[in-house]
Order: sequence, then C-alpha cells, then structure tokens
Amino acid sequence: MSDQELPTFEIEVEEKDQDWLRVRLIKAPDGQGRSGRCLTPNPYRENYLGIAPDQRLKTLGQNLHNSLFLNPASKPYDKKYNEIGERFWKSYDELRSKTVEANQLCLRLLLDFSAAAGNFEKVLALPWEFLHDDQGFILLEKQVSITRQTTGKQRFEFQAIEPPMKVLLACAEPKNLPEFGGAKFLAAMKSEIEEIGLELELLPNAKLNNFKDCVEQSGCHIIHFIGHGEVKPSSATGLESCLYLESSKYESLSNPPSDPLYAKQLSEWITNARLIPKLILFSSCQTAVSDQYFERGMAHALLDSGVEAIVAMQANVHPEDAENFAKAIYQSLQNQHRIDEAVWVGRQQLKKQGQSGFELSARSKPVVEAPLKELLGEEVNLPAWGLPILLLNGDGWLGQAPPPDRILWQVTDTKTVEMVRIPEGNYYIDKYPVTSGIYYNEFAKVQGISGKTDSGDHPVTNITFEQATNFAHSTGRHLPKGEEWQMAARSGIPDKNQRYPWGNEYRQCHTQTQGDPRRNTLPVQVEAKTYPHNRNPRGMCGIIGNVAEFVVDDQNKPKLCGGSFMDSGKDLSIDTVRNPPQNPTSKIGFRCAATWTEIKQGKAGGKVKPVEG
Repeated sequence: MSDQELPTFEIEVEEKDQDWLRVRLIKAPDGQGRSGRCLTPNPYRENYLGIAPDQRLKTLGQNLHNSLFLNPASKPYDKKYNEIGERFWKSYDELRSKTVEANQLCLRLLLDFSAAAGNFEKVLALPWEFLHDDQGFILLEKQVSITRQTTGKQRFEFQAIEPPMKVLLACAEPKNLPEFGGAKFLAAMKSEIEEIGLELELLPNAKLNNFKDCVEQSGCHIIHFIGHGEVKPSSATGLESCLYLESSKYESLSNPPSDPLYAKQLSEWITNARLIPKLILFSSCQTAVSDQYFERGMAHALLDSGVEAIVAMQANVHPEDAENFAKAIYQSLQNQHRIDEAVWVGRQQLKKQGQSGFELSARSKPVVEAPLKELLGEEVNLPAWGLPILLLNGDGWLGQAPPPDRILWQVTDTKTVEMVRIPEGNYYIDKYPVTSGIYYNEFAKVQGISGKTDSGDHPVTNITFEQATNFAHSTGRHLPKGEEWQMAARSGIPDKNQRYPWGNEYRQCHTQTQGDPRRNTLPVQVEAKTYPHNRNPRGMCGIIGNVAEFVVDDQNKPKLCGGSFMDSGKDLSIDTVRNPPQNPTSKIGFRCAATWTEIKQGKAGGKVKPVEG
C-alpha cells in the first residue's frame, strides 16, 4: 500500500426493517476480501427516552458500535458478524502500532449507504460519529476517521489542481432570522484564508441570483457557506433541507423574508458549474440532517453532483464552534492533509475547547421530528466535536498533489540540502547530518563570523547546542525533538519497536568495536554507501553511529540520539537518548527538521525546491 493512501475499512450498511440492519464488509486493509451479508440489531429498536438523559448519547453510541462490530460471544446474533469486528480492531491495532505520533490518523472507517439509494431508510440519519466502544467515543479516543458515502453512481474522475486552492466564501444573515454575527464570522474566515495563502472570492450578502452566478461561474475549488440551514417538512418525503439566503425581492422592507435555497436547486447549480468544486463546507445548522431519502438532505444531495467531499453539520451548531472548526480545516488543508485528517484535526480542536454546540430544545422552529430529537429527547446536549459529518467520494486529497517524498532546502546562496518526508508525522528531516562545509559557510554568512570556511563533507562537530539551534533557525527550520528523531529513524519500518534501522541484531556500522576503535567520522555520503543498511526506507541515512545528534526534549533542553563513531555500537539503538557533555566534542553533530509551517515560509522565501527525477 502506498504511503499516500489512507487505509480504509469500508462497511456497507442498509436497513432490513425497524429491528435489523444488513451489513457487509466491502474492503479492508488486511486484503482478505469481502464478508457475507450479516443481520445486526438496528439502533432504532431501543427506547432511549427511558434512559437517564446523561446516558442516552453513550447508549446510542454503544448500539451504533454494536450494529457494526457486535461480538456474538456476548449476544446471540449472526455468528458471521464477528468477522467484521475482529478484522476491524485487528487492522486498527496493527496500523496504530506503526503510527508513533498520537495525533496521526491511521485508519478511515467508511460507511457505505449506497445500497439504500432511493429507499426509505432512517438509518441514514443516525449520528454514526458518536460510535462508542464501551471505553469511549471512537472519534475522540482512537485515531480513526468516520466517513460516509451515499452515492450509488459511478465514481467520478478527479483531476489534479494547481495550487493555490481557490475558495468561494459566501455568507447570508437574513434579517427575519436570529442573528449569529455573520459579519464577524465572515471577517475571521476571510483573514484566515488570506493568511494561509489561499485565493478568495467573497460573497458577503448571498442571494439566490448572485450565489447562483458565483457557484456556476467562479471556478472555485472550495465553496464555504456561512448562514442558517434548516430541515423543513415535505408532503412528498417528510423532509427537505434548505439554506436561507438574503432577500432578492424585498430588500426595501425593514424586515424582509429570507429566500430558501433547497438542496435540489444547489445540486443543479453545481452540476452546471464551469468547475465542479472539490469540497463544500457548510458552517450552517442541520445541513447534514437527512431522514427518509438521503437525496433530500443538503449535504447528501450534492455528492452525486460530482463534488468529492462535503462537510456539514447534523444538528444546530454554535457560531464560535463552526468558526474554530473551519479554521482548523483550512490550516490542515494548507499543510497538505487529506480532508479526513483535516476534519479529524477540527474535531480535536473542538474537543479541546470543551464546548457543547447544540441543544435539541433550542431549535427555533421544531416543525420536523428529526431522528435525533425522536431518539434522545430535548434534554440531551450533543458535543460540538461530533456534529460535523464528512461525505466522501474520492481519495480525500481534493485534487491536491500528495506531499513529495523529497525536497531540497536552500541553506546558502549556492548550496542546498536534501530532506526526506516522514509521513507518520507529516514533516521533513535532513537526509544526512549537516556537513562541516555547509555549516560553516552558512553560519559564517548569517552570524557575521569571518575566517571560518570549510568545504568538507564530514558531519560538522565541535559545536555547541546553541550553535546548532541557531543554524537550524537561521535556515528556517528547527532541531528535531527526541520523539521526532526517533519517529523519523523508524519511518517506513513495520516494527516500531525495532532496535536498529535494519533489525534487532547488531550489524557493523561506523561505531567502535573491540580491537577496532574508530578515530574519525566518515563523510556523510561515504558512510551511506559503506553502510547502506544504516538507513530507513524513507532515505534517512547515518542513523546509528558516525555522529551522535543534538535533539531537544519537551523543555527544549539538549539531548543526544544516534550515537557516534566513538561509541560501542552494540550499546546503541534508535531508542537511545542521552545527555550531552558540557563542552563541544568531535563526536556530536546534528540534522534539521521542518514542519509544514516552516516549509510554507521557506517556499515563500524561495528556499524550498522539488527534487528533480
């Protein structure tokens, strides 16, 4: 599996009747193929109103979990079904063991409702984002993205886009509806989008005519709507979803009525657009609510129009929560994350804030007995982190090119260093330790030190921790934390407990052995050719031996990783972290790392270039 792919566990879900679902495993990272269709309990079968209000959401989450991953050892349901739960958790545990960083998404749970297309199925409206495994809500406790798919049509061909992405930011705050601070929200999002370098088309007073023109003619990759959304009763289906735009007919009135924009209309606009957007983001209440037919939900109706991803809200959301969530989305996309990862990061941001975004009793016009209200009653608050849903019909990259495996970082007017990507943490690290020639040329230039030049390819040594730190910062980067260095050293290696880059048994590298003391470092490229096993699959070279490397701990104090030519190789491992001596020595060097924020700044300054070939 490519490093650019997010492992996906796809489960087809459809409703048999009010008591039973049919579920089937379609695809799994273990490569073992599909499962048979299994009958599992429908979460609607339980009366949640008979449970204490503070336990209703957890109980619903447990029943949602059981409907996908029920263990028949505890309940006498279909024995085949145990295969799905066992395979999911086994896949998760294996992938999690390879993902060192706690904030790194490792698995996509894709719930496929396409078998329900055109059918009357309330299971589509269940809040699957609140899956609870008896220990906690999966979206909070596990490194899992919960994603939905409802389209039954053939997958679309998605074309790559040239950065930067272009955003149509539209806002509507009709005067006859409750105020939510639209102008402030719009200004905050405008500032965020411009600050991270995305192109912006602004529509501050969205009406039916100007919003239609922008959608069809703007050629934007992202459409972001800020405003009121609602589900409305329909004699034909029981539910229709709409956005409320500002009046285009009664602007002269002091309190003009709002104009509803229905899901079907917006879907037609997008189908006719000059450029079908990659992502639609709704900072609007109830835009993910669907009941009997998913085509009537605002978000669900758009997936078949060719949009790759839709992010919407399955209940009423507080404006501050919606703003903070959207900011996290944009920052993550700018940092070359998939939309799954961006939504996951946004949820974590809402979790940190601890705000509850919704009260069922707070709906201004509770004319529709929506499933959440039916199930949970008016006393239950839904936490903000679980309100967004992600509908996906693609690989999640939104047409962006995945991050390159290697980049060149210009550290002087004439010299560059190669950096390799560490996908487990989504950052880059130097392929080799910084050399003496590059260090002194750059350091002398930046710091104004005269008389120090060296063109050597040996690792730079005999420097202080402060000098290494200054060099890293002067080139727009940073010294890696110990955890970053260790993650980088193990990147691409299946066994994250492995002692050495090549395995668990010691092999000779450029370190001291009995009767054969090393007297000096090797040039970095000579070391890489002499000991090719002392590198990882990403291309990070000279991991154990040659020079010990400065890293920083959580208090920004100096530590050492990697060991040197003067150390006994058998006493070293990737896990080895030591305190440095007080004075500079000939056995300590360093390499630099770069986050996406640093890369963005480096690109703006012309320091970052792609590796040719």
